[in-house]
Amino acid sequence: MRTYKAENKRKRRFLVRGIAICAAVALVCTPVILKAKSVASRGVVSNNIHENDYTYRKPVADCYIAAGLGGYFSRVENMGDIILIEDYSPSMKLTLQHFVPMELTHFGGFYSGAQYNYFIFGQNNPTTENANEVFRVVKYGKDWSRLGACSVKYCNTQSPFYGCNTDFAEYGDKLFIRCGHMAYNGQQGALTMEIRSTDMALLQTQCDDLGTGYGSARNTAATYIDAANGYLFAADHSLDEPRGMTVVSYSSGSTGEGFVTPCSFANAMPLNGNYSDPTPLTSIGGLESSGQYSILVGCTAPQDGSSANKNVFVATIPKNAFSTENVRLGFLTGYAYGDPSSVMTPYLVKVDNDDFVVIWENRYGFGESGEVNYVYLNGGGQMTSQVKTIQGCLSDCEPVLAGNQIVWYTTDGSRATLYSIPAYNSSETPTAAAKSAVVYNGVNYSEVFDYSYYTSKYPDVRVLYGDDPAAALKHFVNFGMPEGRQGSENFNAYAYMNRYADLRNAYGADLKQYYLHFVKYGADEGRNGR
Repeated sequence: MRTYKAENKRKRRFLVRGIAICAAVALVCTPVILKAKSVASRGVVSNNIHENDYTYRKPVADCYIAAGLGGYFSRVENMGDIILIEDYSPSMKLTLQHFVPMELTHFGGFYSGAQYNYFIFGQNNPTTENANEVFRVVKYGKDWSRLGACSVKYCNTQSPFYGCNTDFAEYGDKLFIRCGHMAYNGQQGALTMEIRSTDMALLQTQCDDLGTGYGSARNTAATYIDAANGYLFAADHSLDEPRGMTVVSYSSGSTGEGFVTPCSFANAMPLNGNYSDPTPLTSIGGLESSGQYSILVGCTAPQDGSSANKNVFVATIPKNAFSTENVRLGFLTGYAYGDPSSVMTPYLVKVDNDDFVVIWENRYGFGESGEVNYVYLNGGGQMTSQVKTIQGCLSDCEPVLAGNQIVWYTTDGSRATLYSIPAYNSSETPTAAAKSAVVYNGVNYSEVFDYSYYTSKYPDVRVLYGDDPAAALKHFVNFGMPEGRQGSENFNAYAYMNRYADLRNAYGADLKQYYLHFVKYGADEGRNGR
């Protein structure tokens, strides 16, 4: 039985109440898509630069971005005893600063889903009593109203979030969470839970050491989970047997009710040595999937110890032949012994079913280079662009897709910097088929629907209809409009309803009628739907 002391890497963060400290938000990337603007981030001081990079175990992230409607977004940051929420307009004006309480003693992570926001909290269970609440997953609306919670007990856990990060995935009304924990026997490993988002019911947990054949991972330094296209995958930086960057494909998929079942296994990058050996210069930074492949990114130095230079790798595993033998491994950088350059842990961002972006920060010698590199990949994990460079750095704020941009932020004391890069390599993002898919049942919805915008904005739509523009339009008309989803930058149903009293009197809360009015009359009348 192996145990270890958890790393004490808590960031120094301060919330100075009653003192206004100006945080300059600067956009430093090229091309400039968002405008840079200084904002008053009242009383906030934190430092998250470079904290995506880990050399032993990846800690739980404290910083996040939640994309909202119409270009609005929120900064979400764990301040230690309370969670800061800062809402920003598309012009980066701070519109509201408020707080979410810590419901248990440990912060475990945040996830911005298609319809809801989620936090996970935890508390120690030193008596190893099964009936004690150890985890609590809390659901919030996009307006930050608390909507419900799921209490998790009977999960073989005495210390939650122990030893590695937390990752989330969503498929329809299923929310998947994978995190670190210390089991009753003192063994560190990965724990997985599935929750139904509609009523926050706990459907299942995988908390026992059943071996890789059942998706278990012990002594894991980092963990990820991905649910897409009917498949459920999990990846671990495994320090024990099997030692390496391991990925499992659950046989029941993300639509089933039981992932504690036999699964397929692949070691995307086997590592030398065993648990008692020094940890190699290796880390993973993301797991996503395309229509045909599971895609894992990370960085590593040569396993023979010939060089301390790390390079970014991409591992792809075919879904229909999931095994170690079928792993295809490629490298995006090629720094060799004697080269002063190296890399830090990369991020992987899924734009749509066949477009991905890998983002990493260079290191020069023992210092930072002040450069962030990124490259576009297709659904097979192959490069579709040259490596591009911007000045700046990464943090523990994972880059997220917001419209046709990928955004993240860093903090350095009272200074916050927002970065943005294009989600697509070309400005011609919509295909001809996507442009033509605007007519449904004889009605032209081009004033309120843009296929690329809609599938980029809503992950559940992207999963189901990411390669079918006509089906995405049908979903928008039959489900998106009644739900008030935004189908293009040009029209927001709530803004349109609030702006015109005559329409409110006519249609009340029937959201679909506002779309139809704008399509048939409003656009021609010069009404403002933004």
